[in-house]
Amino acid sequence: MLILVSQKALLATDFQLHSFARQELSDVYYSEGISAGDINGDAVKDVVYGPHWYAGPDFSQKNEIYPAVPQKREGYADNFFNWI
Repeated sequence: MLILVSQKALLATDFQLHSFARQELSDVYYSEGISAGDINGDAVKDVVYGPHWYAGPDFSQKNEIYPAVPQKREGYADNFFNWI
């Protein structure tokens, strides 16, 4: 059996380490996931989570899309996907 591996892959000098900061939008369970896009047309990404959208870039301004109904964590949420 012959295995070929490139020297570049072995050296792994061209990698980038990414880091992310966790930001909690809400402590209430409304949705299985989130989506991101420019909701208000200001060329900055916003986030949709269940019945709310949060204006970027700091996501501190919460806007209601429809009346919020908290979901039970033991099962699936009524809101599964958010499409933008």
